[in-house]
Amino acid sequence: MKKKNDLIDFQKFIDGDKSVFEKIINKYKPYVYTICISILKNKEDSEEVLQDVFVKIYFSLNKFKGKSSLKTWVYKITYNSCLERLKKNKKRLEIDLKLNEGYINEEDSISFNSFNIDERIRILRESLTELKPIESMVLTFFYLEELSIKEIVEITSIVNPTIKTILHRGRKNLFKKFKLKSKKNGIQ
Repeated sequence: MKKKNDLIDFQKFIDGDKSVFEKIINKYKPYVYTICISILKNKEDSEEVLQDVFVKIYFSLNKFKGKSSLKTWVYKITYNSCLERLKKNKKRLEIDLKLNEGYINEEDSISFNSFNIDERIRILRESLTELKPIESMVLTFFYLEELSIKEIVEITSIVNPTIKTILHRGRKNLFKKFKLKSKKNGIQ
C-alpha cells in the first residue's frame, strides 16, 4: 500500500502537481536525517545535506524510473550526498574489512533486559554515533530502517559480502561501546 501511494504521489508530481512534493518531504525527512547524522556525525553537515537531498530529489524526480522503490531511490541519493559531503570536508572513509577479531565472547555479552528501556535507547544512540560512518550507516539501514541487505547493496553499491562484514564488525563495535558506556553510567 505504501509503495502504491508513493507511485501515485510520484505520478502526480510528474503530471505537474508540485504541491505533492511537500508530502514526499514530510514522509522521508526523518529517515533522510537519520541516515545523514549516522554517516556525517555532525548536526550542521547533516542539516545541510538534508536540504541538498531534497533539492536533488525535486530536480531529478522526473528521472526516477521505478526500477526500485521510491524509498530506496531516496536513500541512495541520501547516501551519495553524504559521501560527497565527506569528500568535500576532506574526510576519508576508511573501512578495515579484515576479520582479525573474533566474535564477542560470552563474558562480554550484555543482557539488554537488565536495563531500563530509556537508558538502553539513550546509550545505544550514543554508541551508534561513535562508530565509523560506514558501520553506523549500515547498522542504521539494517536495524532502524529495516532494509534488506539487497536494498543496502543497491543503495551503497557495496557488494553483499562486504555489507555482511560491515554489519558483523559494526555490531561487535557497537556492543563494545555500549558495554563501556553502560559501565560509565553505572549500569551493569
